[in-house]
Order: sequence, then C-alpha cells, then structure tokens
Amino acid sequence: MDVLKRREYARIGKCGETVQVWLQYVQFAVNHIKTADDVESVRVLFERAVSVAGQHVSKGSLIWTAYRQFECSLLQHLETEGVDCNRQRDICVGLFFRQLSLPLLDTQDTYNLFLEWSSSRLPNIPSLAMDNIKLAVQHTLKELLQILSFEDALTSSLDTSVKVDIFKSYILREKQYGKEAQRVCILYERALAVNPLDQLLWLEYVHFADRHLASADTVLGVCSRSTRNCPWFTELWRQRIFLMEKYHQSSHKDMQGILH
Repeated sequence: MDVLKRREYARIGKCGETVQVWLQYVQFAVNHIKTADDVESVRVLFERAVSVAGQHVSKGSLIWTAYRQFECSLLQHLETEGVDCNRQRDICVGLFFRQLSLPLLDTQDTYNLFLEWSSSRLPNIPSLAMDNIKLAVQHTLKELLQILSFEDALTSSLDTSVKVDIFKSYILREKQYGKEAQRVCILYERALAVNPLDQLLWLEYVHFADRHLASADTVLGVCSRSTRNCPWFTELWRQRIFLMEKYHQSSHKDMQGILH
C-alpha cells in the first residue's frame, strides 16, 4: 500500500482534483485490502478524497457513497462476528451527517437513505438527535437551492464559452459569500476541464490558490498545470517562478525541471 500510495498521489497531483480519478483510486485501494493496516490506510485515503473532491456539487456524492459503503460493510462484518459495533456505527452515522451537511445534488436522496438505514441500525437514537439532523438537512437544502440555477445552467448548456462564463459567475458568487476555499477550487477545476486553454482563468486560479491554500505542493501543482496548458502566456511562467521562490523550491535542479 505504501508504494501504491506514493505512485497514485503523484499521479493525482498532476491530473487535478477530479472526482473520477479519486473514485478509481479509492476503489482500487479497497479491492486490495489484505491487512488491518490496509483498512486504516484506505480510511486515510478516503478522508483525503472527500477533502479535495467531496464538495463537487454534482459528483461529490460518488466519493461519499463509496466511503460510506466501505464503512457500512465493515459494520456489517462486525455485526456478523457478534462483537461490539458502537464505534463503527458512530463512524457510519458521522459519514451520513458530514455528507448531509454539504450542498450536493442528491442531498434529499441521501437523507431518505439515512432515515431508512437508521430505522434498523439506530432504533434507540434520541428524537432530539434526529431533529438536529433534520434541521441540518433543511439548511443544506436551502443552500443548495441558492446554487442550483448555476448547476442547471451548466447541465443545459452545450457551448464551451457559455459554460465557462457560467462557471466564472458561479465562482464569483461563491467568493462573495465566503465559501470554503476548496469548494471554490473545485469550481476552478471544473471550469478549466471545460476549457483548459483559458489563460486568464488559470492566472486567477493560481492567485486564488496562493492566497487560500495551505499546501505548497498543491499551489505549485496548479502552477505547473497552468504553464503546461498555456505555455505561451508569460505571466503564468512569471507567477510559477515567483511561487517556487516563495515556497523555497527554486533550486538549480527545480529550475531546470521547468525548462525541459
């Protein structure tokens, strides 16, 4: 698993934070579990996946569902073995609640699934806890309603330039409302997947990543992909070199790497 993680993390960092890549990775890891340590490694991997791709409004639920199914299968195994399941059951409930706290397109379906699941798995859950979950879901659905027009417009539009313009308005809205940086980054990734040659959007993304992301590797990864997609735009190269110096990755070897 250690070798696998190193290889796949490197590939994911170069590909961008797409739901599909993460989903393939976690499913591959789940299918290759052999030891208890592997189970913990997969959990760490799922946490990384939901942190970078779990807020994708239209596809993020795919990651959450895979994570939840993984943990629920472990719960079912423990129940079959007749051992204490309280901790594992709490993990499953926590995953439901975390997903239901995010404005994803299938929030209502997930909530219905939780009600069905909890009726058999959590017969003694306090009514106050269920009320709190219901209130959280209502808040999430209200937030989802505020961005649904953007998602609907993206689904109905077939024109690339129109889609990118919708994404730009969408990004501006999320910034104005002070939404979490990763949520905005996912929108940049989605927009640039539509038109990876938009040099000004790449530059805007680089500036945003530098201001709001804590990971130097992530910021420099964005820079690397920006110059790879728009090698003619000198400002992207200038920003990349500047940020390499800022994050202390401007050695002779590093500089040679961007020139070849």
